[in-house]
Amino acid sequence: MTIARRILAGGLLLALTATVLASETLGVGSVAPPLKVAAWMKGAPLKGFEAGKSYVVEFWATWCGPCKTTIPHITELAHKYKGKVEFVGVSVYEQGPMISSKVADFVKSMGNQMDYLVARDEDKGFMAKNWMEAAQQEGIPTAFLVHNKQILWIGHPMEIDEKLELLVKGKFDLAKEMTAAKKLAEDREIEKAMIPDFQKAEGLYELGKKKEALALVRKYRRDTLPGAMAYQVELGLMLRGECADAKALIEQLATKKSVVVFRAIASVAQIQRASLDAEKRKVTSTDAEIADLQNFAIDAALKGTAEKDMVVLYYGAAFFERAKNKDRALNLINKAIAEFPNSEYKDQPELMQKLRDTMVRISKG
Repeated sequence: MTIARRILAGGLLLALTATVLASETLGVGSVAPPLKVAAWMKGAPLKGFEAGKSYVVEFWATWCGPCKTTIPHITELAHKYKGKVEFVGVSVYEQGPMISSKVADFVKSMGNQMDYLVARDEDKGFMAKNWMEAAQQEGIPTAFLVHNKQILWIGHPMEIDEKLELLVKGKFDLAKEMTAAKKLAEDREIEKAMIPDFQKAEGLYELGKKKEALALVRKYRRDTLPGAMAYQVELGLMLRGECADAKALIEQLATKKSVVVFRAIASVAQIQRASLDAEKRKVTSTDAEIADLQNFAIDAALKGTAEKDMVVLYYGAAFFERAKNKDRALNLINKAIAEFPNSEYKDQPELMQKLRDTMVRISKG
C-alpha cells in the first residue's frame, strides 16, 4: 500500500475531519429535497416541510453501530425541542431480504430510546440519492438541519446541539455556515486532486527523481486540513531513508506551532513505524537510523502539543505500542482518554470507545 493510501486508510487524523460538506448539487443554503420514503415506521407521516418550521432529518441504518449510539441523543434533543423542531430518522442503505421487517424490528427494539418520527427509504434509494449522495455525504449517521425549507447545516448528529440552540434562539448565522461549508467543499476538491499526485510522487521518488517528487507534493502544503496531508506524504517519503532532510523538515514544521501540523507529524511517524519491517525499501540509511528518526518525529509532536492534544496522544500510544514500549504506550493512551472531554471530538462517543479499546489492547499486550 502506498504512503498516500496508508494515510487515508490508517490515519485517525482524516477520520476526525470536520463533517460539514457542500456541493453545487446540494449543500448548506440549498432548498431541502422532498421527503419521499417507502413507509413511516414510527409516528404520524410527515407530508413535507412547512414554511417557517424547523426539522432535523437524520440518516441511519440498522447495521450501523455509530448510528445506534447516536439515537438516544437524538431522542433527548427531540424531547428538549418538542414543539419547536421536528425530528425525522430515515433508514437508508439497508441490505438483504425483508428490509421492512428488519427496520420495524429494530425500531421496536429501541423502544423509547428512539422517540421521534422514523421512516424507511424507498427500495430505489430516493432519500439516499437526493440527500446523502447529492450532498457528497459518504457516511452515516448524518443529520441535515432544515428551516423554512432550506438546509442550514449538514454534519454528524452528535455535533448538532449548538446549531439547534442557535436556531431556536434566532441567532443562527446562515452566511457563516455557508462560508464554512464552501471552504470545506474546496478542501474536498483539493483532496481529490492530491491522491493521484501523491501516488505519482511516490513512483518518482522510487525512481530516484526525488526533487521532482517532492515538488509535486509540496504544492499542496497547508497548515490546515486537508493540506496537512502533504506534510505527511513528504515526511513519509523522507522517513524511508533521507534522515538528515527529514529531521530538518520536522524541526522546520515544529516552529509553526500548529496542532494540525503536529498531528500530521505524529500520524506519519506511527504509520511508518508500523511498516518499518514490513516493506522492502530502497534506503540510504540503516533501519536503526530510521527508527531513531521516527522517535524524533513522535517526540517532536508530543512536545509541541505539551502532551495535551488527544489525537497526537493517540498516535503516540500507537507508535510506542508498535515499538514494544508498553509503559509509554499506556501512559499516552490514558492521557488521550483524559483529554477526550476537552477535545473537539467530545460529542463523538464512538471515538472515545476507540480510545478505550486501544487501552485494553495495550494492557493485554
